[in-house]
Amino acid sequence: MRIASILMLLFVLAAVTSPQLRAQDGEDEYPDASFFVGSYTLIGKVLEGNGTFMGLLILEADSTGRRSFARVIGADTTRGSWNIEYAIGEEVRVIRIRWQREGRKYECTYQWCYDFDSYARLSGHCYESGKATDSPGMEVGFAIWPDWGNDGGNMDDDGNTDDTDRRE
Repeated sequence: MRIASILMLLFVLAAVTSPQLRAQDGEDEYPDASFFVGSYTLIGKVLEGNGTFMGLLILEADSTGRRSFARVIGADTTRGSWNIEYAIGEEVRVIRIRWQREGRKYECTYQWCYDFDSYARLSGHCYESGKATDSPGMEVGFAIWPDWGNDGGNMDDDGNTDDTDRRE
């Protein structure tokens, strides 16, 4: 009887502590960066204004683990780095992109979820790093399916994809 109680206690301790240990070392966390790599249609509101836009976000990762992005809105292309980080302590994993423009630092923080086809869907806000704002930029990113068009569904300068004839 006593051995059964000790075994039960050990089983409960193992079940409770092992997920915490895995979550801390970060190696078994899903999804990893490769899940997010790809192109996204962006729809958003500009930082410190009421204007809206449609654009393209491309998340890339090379074989060394370096992560970069290109964010294309109209004729303006922004480049920088991205990473998967924790927000709200260590409760929520987010994607954070960072770049510099005219000596100022900016970032966007995206929460993510799966869409019905198991692609990532991003939803976030953009702001100048370390500066409070009452009007952050807001963005939603929808994964562009890899089979859209021959060039991966890339957008032209007007925000149109080459697959406009697929609306049937």
